[in-house]
Amino acid sequence: MIRNAHYLDESKREAWTRYLLGEIREKRLVSLYVEPASACNLACRFCDFHFRAHEVGFAKRKRLMSMSMFENVVQQVRELPFRFSSIHFYLHGEPLLHPRLAEMISMARRLNLADFYKILTNGTLLDPSRFVLLVESGATSITVSLDTMDGERYSKFKGKDLLPLVMQNIAYAIHATKNHKDFELIIKCTRSHDIYGLQQDEVEEIVSYFSDAAAESSNIHVEIRDEFSWAGSDRQDVAPRTRPCELPFYQLVISCEGVVSACCNDINYGLEIGRLSPGGDTLNSIAHGERLQRLRRLVLARDFDSLAICKYCSFTGISDLFDHTCEIADLI
Repeated sequence: MIRNAHYLDESKREAWTRYLLGEIREKRLVSLYVEPASACNLACRFCDFHFRAHEVGFAKRKRLMSMSMFENVVQQVRELPFRFSSIHFYLHGEPLLHPRLAEMISMARRLNLADFYKILTNGTLLDPSRFVLLVESGATSITVSLDTMDGERYSKFKGKDLLPLVMQNIAYAIHATKNHKDFELIIKCTRSHDIYGLQQDEVEEIVSYFSDAAAESSNIHVEIRDEFSWAGSDRQDVAPRTRPCELPFYQLVISCEGVVSACCNDINYGLEIGRLSPGGDTLNSIAHGERLQRLRRLVLARDFDSLAICKYCSFTGISDLFDHTCEIADLI
């Protein structure tokens, strides 16, 4: 299937909005992001965390989540009064750099912490043995980010000439996915909005190349996502945000160091709402705490002067919460 992320028909948008409002009403969150690795083996030009880190003054962290931290996360999730729909094993780094990623997924799956267990990778480390290991561990989807099929442009955008390896890994994954009915393989490409220099014809080439595989299998997809500037990127060459963002209303994000944010696009944890540490915050107290509620109120009020980190983030979600501001304000 070829699909446009966030470009849903009106009925599906309304269904998601109703679902989201219901979760807010019941004080539940939908998605948990866990960062196995903040390190990455590439330096993509459109990734402000790794490419522009020194230019914009970020502390460039290159770490792996310890198993003791992950076990603490698991225990905290088990103690929540609600269950996540999905756990995303990725954030700002390359998750396959973590040697025990499959073990993490297996533990979460065994304890039934969510319905879906998702990975997003640049594909460089997704060799056949690793692919099989991750699927067998319980991953329900793997998304491979691919932004060009031109070797020269790949090297320019990614910092390394690894396109042949990525294409080889994707080819195996496509072949193997056809034998796994409860698993999805997604090849993700990015529609340009003139922020980082991507080109629209590259999207068309990727879609065309993988269209047969996507048509032949119901669990292989090519997904087109919109290019956007990241929260905290301090880019002022994009229009400032004017509409509320849905992300703080349905997700929690845990960095490899245990910092908890309300936004998966928060590259420098400027939206920190707590920290998991011995004797410190619990995930339950964070999820229902005042710091998250204050953040949500500022987002609803569109007070992006007080939320400067969000001001030049151009991410758009599925729901336009502006139409539901009063209803949500009464719920939180």
